[in-house]
Amino acid sequence: MACLLLGITTAAAAMDLMASCKLAVEQDPQLRGAQYKHDAARETLRQAWAKFFPVATADAELVHNFQDVLSSENDVYAKTRTDYPSKQYSAQITQPIFHRENLATLAQAEATLNKSDMEQLLEEQDLLARTTVAYFSILAAQDTLQSIRTEESALKKHYTLASEKNKNGLIPLTELYDAQARLDGVQADKIEAERVLDVSIQAFMEITGVPAADLRPMKTVIPISNPSPDDVEKWVEAGRMKNLPLLVKRFEALEFSEEVERQKSGHYPTLDLVSRWNRNDTDGSLYGGGSDVNTFQVLGRVTIPIYSGGLTSSKVSEALALHRKAGQDVIKQERLAIRQIRDFYYGMKSSASRVGALDKAIKSHALALDARERGYKSGLYDTVSVLDALKDLSMSQKDYAKARYEYVVNSVKLKQATGVLNIEDIQLVNSWLH
Repeated sequence: MACLLLGITTAAAAMDLMASCKLAVEQDPQLRGAQYKHDAARETLRQAWAKFFPVATADAELVHNFQDVLSSENDVYAKTRTDYPSKQYSAQITQPIFHRENLATLAQAEATLNKSDMEQLLEEQDLLARTTVAYFSILAAQDTLQSIRTEESALKKHYTLASEKNKNGLIPLTELYDAQARLDGVQADKIEAERVLDVSIQAFMEITGVPAADLRPMKTVIPISNPSPDDVEKWVEAGRMKNLPLLVKRFEALEFSEEVERQKSGHYPTLDLVSRWNRNDTDGSLYGGGSDVNTFQVLGRVTIPIYSGGLTSSKVSEALALHRKAGQDVIKQERLAIRQIRDFYYGMKSSASRVGALDKAIKSHALALDARERGYKSGLYDTVSVLDALKDLSMSQKDYAKARYEYVVNSVKLKQATGVLNIEDIQLVNSWLH
């Protein structure tokens, strides 16, 4: 199976998204674990094929015999007590001819390997998505913290100005208290924003194995558009065919289907071709002399199951129940995939619309704040009006940054949910960074 991540070859000098993905490929334990699991799944197919090949065994025995005839009416014995060594060598080759169980085991192993292929691809796509989310979560947390710090700086200046006006009797004490309360609130928000940033950095390190360096920020202007094709039903249809978790569940259901057939094989006869060779070399016997005997046998062996206490029937019933359960898991995963695809599709459209609207809102709020600050100095506006305008501008800036990052994440998640996310998509997102 071609690896989805082969396009990640070198890391850029700066910590951009491609460099982050390269680190994740090298360090992420979840991806490494999936690779080892895939290696194990390949062995199940080899084991299934091994059941069709001959089985050869050899034995050797060295025995010292002690024999004592206590009573006998036969006069041919040379003596009534003797001891002597004997050696026995044997070899056997068994060639399975018909074992219905082996056919079902082979089909089951092929389904297991196909499922493992899908799981491997799923982990690769998931790694790209997780790294992207972690990267932009840090950018979003940094922007939020910077916006809060800017708001805090503006509130401190306004609080100083309000204090002077209050001392001169130009504004009531309630306005000064309001300015102080808002300053206290934004300082509390800053503490929470610092915590969120630290958590985001740790989440990034959990994937890449290294702390986040100075990440390259997003460009001021990026190409934002609706999903292409701009039809949610086409995305849903693609997801029904290519959604990787859904494909995994379908192969899992196929595994259980073959398990049902494997257990039913317990009711069928088996046929083997057996070749045996034995050599018995004895140095004595009760008859007085030793012997050296070679025996070679070729036989066909048919084994017919008659009754096993109901064990086979019970195992068939168990496998049928698990197969039905796997079928329900497929239905559940398909419904989940459809919900996720629709969520990411409309999330992408919503983010695209909000980016444009919030960009205009920032400009409007900036003009409103400037007008109220000038009006405040001339006595036209009170403190509350200025602080409300400042809060509106800060919220618009944070929402604008959040909408841009959500657009990126939703676009990546939509591709992942339909099973088509690849390294070219990450390279495109990477081109949107400085």
